[in-house]
Amino acid sequence: MGVGAVPLLERIVTVFVGPLLDAPGQSAFMPVFSYFVLLYLTIVVLLPYPWSARAGIAAWLLMAVLTSALSLPHWAAPTPPPLLGALLIYVWIGHGALVALIFSAARTQSRLVAAQAAAVKAERDARQLAQRAETQWARQQQVLNFHIRNTPLAVIEWTPDFRLCGWSPRAEEIFGWKADEVLGKSPLEWHFIHEDDRQTVAATEERIFEQRDRLVVCYNRNYRKDGSIAHCCWYNSIKRDEAGEVLSFFSLVDDISAEHQFAQRLSESETLLRGLFEQAGVGIALLDAQGQWLSVNQRLCEITGYSEAELKQLDLKTITHPDDRGRDLELAARMLRGDIPGYRNEKRYCRKDGSEVWVVLNARRIESVAGSSTHYVKVIEDISELKATEARVQALNASLEQRVAQRTAQLRETINDAERRGRDLGSVAEMTGLLSGARDQKEAMKIVAHTGRQLFPDTEMGLYLLSDQPDRFVLREYWGSEREPVTSFLPSECWAVRRGREHRVEDREDQLRCKHHSHDSLRPQTCLPLVALGETIGVLTLRWTPRPDGWAPEPLLLRSLAEQVGLAIGNVRLREELHKQSVRDPVTGLESREQLEAQLHRRIAEQARGGRGFSLLRLDVDGYADLVERFGPEATEGLLREVSDLLRSAARVEELLYRHGPGEFALVLLGDDPEQAQRAAERLQAQIRGLQFSPHRQPLPPVLLASGSAFYPRDASSAEQLLQQANESLAAARKARRLQPRGEGQQQEIGIR
Repeated sequence: MGVGAVPLLERIVTVFVGPLLDAPGQSAFMPVFSYFVLLYLTIVVLLPYPWSARAGIAAWLLMAVLTSALSLPHWAAPTPPPLLGALLIYVWIGHGALVALIFSAARTQSRLVAAQAAAVKAERDARQLAQRAETQWARQQQVLNFHIRNTPLAVIEWTPDFRLCGWSPRAEEIFGWKADEVLGKSPLEWHFIHEDDRQTVAATEERIFEQRDRLVVCYNRNYRKDGSIAHCCWYNSIKRDEAGEVLSFFSLVDDISAEHQFAQRLSESETLLRGLFEQAGVGIALLDAQGQWLSVNQRLCEITGYSEAELKQLDLKTITHPDDRGRDLELAARMLRGDIPGYRNEKRYCRKDGSEVWVVLNARRIESVAGSSTHYVKVIEDISELKATEARVQALNASLEQRVAQRTAQLRETINDAERRGRDLGSVAEMTGLLSGARDQKEAMKIVAHTGRQLFPDTEMGLYLLSDQPDRFVLREYWGSEREPVTSFLPSECWAVRRGREHRVEDREDQLRCKHHSHDSLRPQTCLPLVALGETIGVLTLRWTPRPDGWAPEPLLLRSLAEQVGLAIGNVRLREELHKQSVRDPVTGLESREQLEAQLHRRIAEQARGGRGFSLLRLDVDGYADLVERFGPEATEGLLREVSDLLRSAARVEELLYRHGPGEFALVLLGDDPEQAQRAAERLQAQIRGLQFSPHRQPLPPVLLASGSAFYPRDASSAEQLLQQANESLAAARKARRLQPRGEGQQQEIGIR
């Protein structure tokens, strides 16, 4: 309206002042009043602000300059128009104000349009932002719901009055209740909290509602729907208002039942290991790489005399004996470098009271993970008693060596003093050498008798050995001029046996004479026990005639003789027993299977050198396993002894009988004639026919023998093949017997295959 009023006002001014300027009203000033206002309006309409303002100002200045230039002739006139100055003022000032007014209005309108556009844009942006916020909120809700459904923790939401308003699927998995079963309820309204943890839950509720904590963590047990117990860790996040009142709170529940069980088992294991650690009979210590004690048990404290706290203040070098530090530190350094996994060392510790204790130390490096320090464990055993025993043994050995040296010196002095003693000791030594090569006990007796006659030619000596009958010594060897002494006596009748040392009687009036000596002889006499392996195995007796020079058998020589004879006889007996056990079956007394194989190899070697062939006959007691199961091993062993005795009596001199296995025998025959083997088998069967054996008063059935044979070199080229062929022949005989009718099987007890 203001812009439209400007042209109207200008037309009114033109009507009134136009005649003053130009009579016709069509002077050069007419554009000022007519067209420039329209030009301003056209510029405002066509050009945007601020270009319209710039163009309007340019048009105004152009119009003002032209008007001023056109008015110059009128100023030169004799009578200038009276309103000419006012006109110029109007053009410059009025139009300037008009331009300012018009373009201020354009500027305001432009600002209003821009503000309206900005408001529209802001509204559009606000709607878009709201849509994005709604989308983002929906997405966040989806993400939150996804995480709530998939989190391993149960998510539970509570109202300010401590009632459930949220129950996640994970809570359903942990506790078993569905959401519709528990929503709106307080946890005290159903069987959910363990009775022993109700006070804990009450204290947690008090912290939530009466204190200002934002996070409350508690551990308690909860019942599942099936009645089982879940150990849970509750993380309670509380939202409060400015006054501290609870608006809402969430609980994140972690089912730690498995961790609780693992921790419980771990605690039990730790308790057990700690008990083993503390109650171990040896000292145990854990040390770091610098040798500082980290943990020690009670036994180590007892060994060192220090308490655990005192040991932890000491290093390894402090309690180690100075003489043992170098070796121990070197081994520890090698172990820590990884050169050796561990080491064992004997060393000394300096106890708290200043004494020394010997220990054997077993150290082991504990492999560490990356970033952790290296440790090692030591197991320490007190060996002071062992060292003391070793010292006593060494002292005893030294004493024994000293005594032996003294005795040797005495013997040497005796040899130097009396040549006879030297010859006697030489004879004893020669006898010892001969006895070491004795083949049997009989030959050993001959050696002893020969030496005894040389050493004591004017004496009567008897050698008694312990017989197979218990508690009786039997005369094995005698030499002298008088009649032989008693042939046997009891151990209680000999003082030497009872005392375990020589018993010599030289006084005619002495009443402590051994009863086994003849009572009509009052000559000096002595008895010496023969000891082997700590047992008395015999007695050596001597009697001699008194001489004017007081000669008597030297005790040292007699003891040496008795010691050597006892050891030699013991060794011979032991060799005979070992040989007997190695070549003889302990049940039947026959030679064993090993001797059979050795015999086969010898026969094969003889045949290879041009000798004759030979036969192997295998015999087996029929049904032996059933007899063992029925009557027991003792009864069947008695049967085997009877059978072996009969077979031994039936076998010829050139036929060698062996025990081959349980219920099995073998016979080696000269020649490889099958008829000869058949006759031998029939002869052996005939020998045992009619054998009656009744263990436990239960008669055994008739004993039958199955046999099989093999012939060398016709059936085999080695001892192993010969045994295998005989086994196959025996198996075939057994099978043939099972296939025959009962009557025929009893008639054909023996058959060579």
